[in-house]
Amino acid sequence: MGETEKGYLVVAEDLSALGGLSTTAAYPILAAQDVPVALLPTGIMSTQSEGFGVPVKLATASWIAATLKHWQDQHVPLHGALLGYIDSEEVSKILHAFLTKVPLKLVIIDPVLADEGLFYPELTANQVHRTIKLLRHADFSTPNVTEACFLTGERYLEKPTVMQQKQLLQKIQLLMKPTGRAVITGIRTDDRIGCAWLENGEVKHFFLPQMKGHFYGSGDAFAAVLTGQLWNGASLTQAVCTATQVTYNALQQVVHAKRPRQYGLKIAPLIRELLTKKQK
Repeated sequence: MGETEKGYLVVAEDLSALGGLSTTAAYPILAAQDVPVALLPTGIMSTQSEGFGVPVKLATASWIAATLKHWQDQHVPLHGALLGYIDSEEVSKILHAFLTKVPLKLVIIDPVLADEGLFYPELTANQVHRTIKLLRHADFSTPNVTEACFLTGERYLEKPTVMQQKQLLQKIQLLMKPTGRAVITGIRTDDRIGCAWLENGEVKHFFLPQMKGHFYGSGDAFAAVLTGQLWNGASLTQAVCTATQVTYNALQQVVHAKRPRQYGLKIAPLIRELLTKKQK
């Protein structure tokens, strides 16, 4: 099936000019899964928002609005969307209007706003309210534990029990489309880390051994792999397991290479793994 028949996936997240994360990671990961991509950088930054001081930013709201109109005028077939980091109220409004107006077959929202109980730099509770509006259009969402708590108005839970995970998942899904499904990432036990999601009303998990420290870009990579798998017809369970394993393997590459964490992931090994899986 050609690109025009399959349509394009709109990828709306920040573009960090340095490192393997956000759009710089998502685009090649999706391309390796044969997903045709239409890029909408929600902001252009000299670096990511952590680890390099205050980044230089270029606002893109007016460009996004004009680009969406141009695509519409040219009848570009847009069949899906992946939304990630958005720190602009204006961009959120533009994307909300776009999702309201244009019927898409697949919408994945990665509500990038917080981790480890704290908001990311320069983000506030206002971002929660903007994200909730966007979630109304989501078929799938991928909050981490902190984001799941913030979005549902719950106190931060470092290690939610299975019952608490179930309640968080149910509450997030109430914010989404009637058939929407959520995956909570960064679920921790004493020595493992992984994801939780609901299957026939019961909590399902996929865990791997826990590695120490924070890995920038891991959520971006997970969301991109998950989106590619879902785009190509995988079930949610298949997509979560693949995305978790592939992302985990990429994090191991960072550890083994002793790569400074703020530069994000090593993308090339991740791409090679996806291409190998595709050939099997």
